[in-house]
Amino acid sequence: MKIPFFCRQICENTNCMKQFFLFLMIFWGSFSCVLAQEEKNLEFKQLEDEIYLAGNKQEKQYDLIKKYIVLAKKQNNNDELFGGYFFAADKSPVLLRSHYADSLVTLAIKIGDRRYIGLAYQSSADANLDIYNYEKSLEHALISYDYLKNDNSKEYSNSSKVTIGHIRYLLGDLKKAHQILTETTSYFKWKQEKMPSKKGDYLFSLYFLTKVNSAIGNFEENSAIFDEINKETKNNKKLAYYSAYFSRAFAFNLYKKNDYKRSIQKYLQSLEEFHDEDKHLEEKFYIGMSFWKLNQPEQALSYFEEINKDYTETGRISMEFRPMFEFYIDYYKNKGNREKQLQAVENLLAYDRKFAEEQKNLVYKLNTDYDEKRLLEEKAKIESDRKKERWAFIASIVFTVLGIISYIFYRIKRKQELREMAMEREVEYEEKDEMETDVALENAEESPILSVHESDSVNDLDENTAPEFDENEQKITNEEDDDIAYILHPTEKPEPELEENPYYPISPETLKHILKKLENFEQKNKFLKKNIRLIPLAEEFSTNEKYLAKVIKVNTGLVFNHYINDLRFKYLAKKVDEEPSFFKKKKIRDISSHLGFSTPEAFTNLFTERYGIPPTEYLEGLMK
Repeated sequence: MKIPFFCRQICENTNCMKQFFLFLMIFWGSFSCVLAQEEKNLEFKQLEDEIYLAGNKQEKQYDLIKKYIVLAKKQNNNDELFGGYFFAADKSPVLLRSHYADSLVTLAIKIGDRRYIGLAYQSSADANLDIYNYEKSLEHALISYDYLKNDNSKEYSNSSKVTIGHIRYLLGDLKKAHQILTETTSYFKWKQEKMPSKKGDYLFSLYFLTKVNSAIGNFEENSAIFDEINKETKNNKKLAYYSAYFSRAFAFNLYKKNDYKRSIQKYLQSLEEFHDEDKHLEEKFYIGMSFWKLNQPEQALSYFEEINKDYTETGRISMEFRPMFEFYIDYYKNKGNREKQLQAVENLLAYDRKFAEEQKNLVYKLNTDYDEKRLLEEKAKIESDRKKERWAFIASIVFTVLGIISYIFYRIKRKQELREMAMEREVEYEEKDEMETDVALENAEESPILSVHESDSVNDLDENTAPEFDENEQKITNEEDDDIAYILHPTEKPEPELEENPYYPISPETLKHILKKLENFEQKNKFLKKNIRLIPLAEEFSTNEKYLAKVIKVNTGLVFNHYINDLRFKYLAKKVDEEPSFFKKKKIRDISSHLGFSTPEAFTNLFTERYGIPPTEYLEGLMK
């Protein structure tokens, strides 16, 4: 390490500067480390910028990514190595992405950071989706979502939801796919307005949303999205990478609008814009489908053959490509080649068998590991909010009660102060009277004998100079004294006599309401229903069970259960009088059920207790 010249000069001139010299060495060493670290960061930052600027030049981009990874390994920098693997899992050739994604997951677990682990699994989910490994893609997307859903940065969990929404689309669940992708797009739009570096996440979310919109025929919304994308990507080198994806999306939109010629042109443009080593089977599939729709099967065949060859070699194919097998059946049928037509039928059956089980597993996993979990999370959140609301309500009640108590204590204290003030005034008056009496006595000693005229004049003076009596002031003072006396001796203050009311504390309005409900209940024979209980009936009457029980008790002298049974037996007696044949040839079970009793045994016991004979004998008497 080279020390600046002026520092060495200072240290040579004085021994007391040795400590200062040591301090400068430490400071310079730390500063140099910081500079070195900044230099390292600049290397990675420069590589990162070059990777983005490479755009769709995949070969150059991949070389830069490998250089990034080698540099991170050389410096033993796990954070930057994570970034390098992350780039590779997203931007390297398709067949290599899942390999880098596996390395990314391993490194994230080694680092032990939950966010890193979640991001690694999400990267793996996307890489496996690119090679049509749907089960692994969904599994890793769900793992990623579980790791990231509680993270402060919600863009990470929303990235997982984009993948889940895409798989929903492939399964044909367009409604839920649209719901999920609309949520993620709204979030990323808000995020990229605050952080422009997140614009890529927003654009990819928009890309998948356009596919779902095209599938459901939502072309107007797509038109607005495409206008926005053109403005975003135009003359922006860092966003040029996304223009090829939106050319593909626009081509699919045209295909769904049955504009097959323009769709083919746009798909071919998309392939030119990508300009990479990927096979781009999606573009080739829809070009082939467009030619088929235009009744040009030979042109369609050339594109389908590439897809079929890849399927034969890898054993994996997109769920979107099923119509290709139908094309082969139709194509060889028109050619009269029954052998190849039969082979095409067998290939379609094999395809359906392959994906039937996989689709079943995917749907089950989405329902149990995503939909149900989200519902449970939402339920827990609602319960938590309700708990907070209850505590807030309880707190408001507590503060209200404390306020009332404080006000009561304030009133008591105020009345006590008034009482003390009154006592002080009384003492002052007494002292003043004593002083006046002493003065009068002194004057009397000086002039013990007064004439009649002098005496009269003194009396006249006293009468004329006596203080005026204020009735209002005396009334207020008396009221305050009464209040003070009541506080000190509360039993001495008389309470107003309450008028005798058997329904107390039920208000007249509530009583009228309950009586009207009871009248309706009896007139419409609602007591014949089974399992009538006091609390549910009180709720039906819009009152509480205590009030209802009290009104019944006062009106009939019966508790609730006896009241219900009494109504049922009165109904029975009335029915027998009016229609004697109604209960003839009916069994006890039918009669007890008709009257609302829960069991025939309960009816028999209560009947016998009431009338002294069992109901069977009574019915026999009716039969005669």
